[in-house]
Amino acid sequence: MALELDFDICISECCDKLQFCDNTCVFDPNAPVNCQDGYGSIGNPTLSQIGSTLFNWILPDGTTFNNVNPLFLQGLSASYSLQITGGVSGNIAIAINSTYIGTTFFMTDLAGTASNLVTSINSLGLGTGWFAYIDTTDPTLTTIVIYNGSVGTAYNNMSVLVDTDGTMTTSWLVTDLTANGRDGSNCFDVELTDLYSATQNPCQLTNYPNFTDGVYTITYIVFNTDGLEVNRKTKKFFIDCNAKKCLKTLIKTLLDDSCGCSEPDPRIVMLRSKLDAANTQFEECLYDCAQETIESVNKQCRNFCLDCD
Repeated sequence: MALELDFDICISECCDKLQFCDNTCVFDPNAPVNCQDGYGSIGNPTLSQIGSTLFNWILPDGTTFNNVNPLFLQGLSASYSLQITGGVSGNIAIAINSTYIGTTFFMTDLAGTASNLVTSINSLGLGTGWFAYIDTTDPTLTTIVIYNGSVGTAYNNMSVLVDTDGTMTTSWLVTDLTANGRDGSNCFDVELTDLYSATQNPCQLTNYPNFTDGVYTITYIVFNTDGLEVNRKTKKFFIDCNAKKCLKTLIKTLLDDSCGCSEPDPRIVMLRSKLDAANTQFEECLYDCAQETIESVNKQCRNFCLDCD
């Protein structure tokens, strides 16, 4: 199954910063129905197997930036893998950094015992912060992945203790530590200086530091740890932040009575209608029309005269 990427962007109230968020679903072995084509689904790489990302941007005026590298990788949780390797009787108890996280006894077979241990860990998860699932890449279904509910490096390098009795054996070693946690989230902020190179000074733009209103095309590309492209996704977004700010300023000027106006200015109503029309055109995939309309709204709003003497 191919990885189906999804992402979104939103713009700050000041129109000078975009936030990109990777909304691709992440496979949860404890609730597999919730993600059929995301990270970690059958045949797809896990988040830990994504080694780098790149972005292609097309701005409303046609300016293109290819292979932009913001060094973006999503955060990961610290984890530890344990395999139940043998036994026909006995108990298993696990502690991480001296915190007891779960226990079980031999039940039917090793796979059943592993499943029961996962259930025990997850039942205590809200209190301990540690959760678990069966690693389905192990055909014996006897390998358990234990992970922390918080993303980041804070839970790396914590000592793992596995206590067994009876005939139970595991892959645990006395020196084992938690690992693989990585700081970060699924979002990052973008400013114009992140797109323009040293030879293309964004400060020379008339709208700097604000992003121009209009239609943006963004391509999100992910690569595995071997540097091979996994998949890419292209989406269009419509930004009308500057037009909204301009209209709010006009309305505020009217409301503070500095112009002595008691009735809504029909020209502002018209501009508001044009802004709505631009959004409708974008939603209907009339991208050129939406671009022309939003440019017209911004031009009229900038040159708007309230006839205040």
